[in-house]
Amino acid sequence: MFDRNYNFTELFQWEHEKVKFTSNETFERSSDPLRILQVGKGKCGEFSVLYVALCLAHGYQSRLVFSVDVSYQIFWLPQHEWAEVKLGDQWIHVDPSDQVYNQTYHYKNWSWGKGIGSWVRIYAFEDGKVTDVTQYYKSDSI
Repeated sequence: MFDRNYNFTELFQWEHEKVKFTSNETFERSSDPLRILQVGKGKCGEFSVLYVALCLAHGYQSRLVFSVDVSYQIFWLPQHEWAEVKLGDQWIHVDPSDQVYNQTYHYKNWSWGKGIGSWVRIYAFEDGKVTDVTQYYKSDSI
C-alpha cells in the first residue's frame, strides 16, 4: 500500500489524497480503516480512525481523541474526533480532518470550544484505556 515510510505529518497528507472530507453528504459511516479507504470519504471520525491505523502501521504510537459534551445526564454528545501521536515522551495533537498538528488550542473558537474544561471533556483512547486529557486542550482564555 505504501511506497515508503511516511512521517506523521506526511501521513495526513497521504490520507487526504485518498479520502475526501464531507460534512453534508450522506454515506455509510465506518470505523474500519480499509472500508474508509474503499468509500473514499469521511468526516472527522473516519479521518481519525484511518490516521491512527496509518500511524500504527508505520510504527508510531497513536490514539483516538474525542471531545464530548458531558452536560447531558443520560448520554454524552460527541463534538469532534482527532488523534494524538506519541513522539519521545510527549503526545502531539494531530487533527487529520483539518490537517493541523501540535495546536492544542485549535478548538477554542469552535462552538463547543469555550466549554472545554467545564461542560466539554476530552478523552484519549488507547489499548482499551481511557485517559482524560482535557487539561492539555483548555486555555485560560477560553
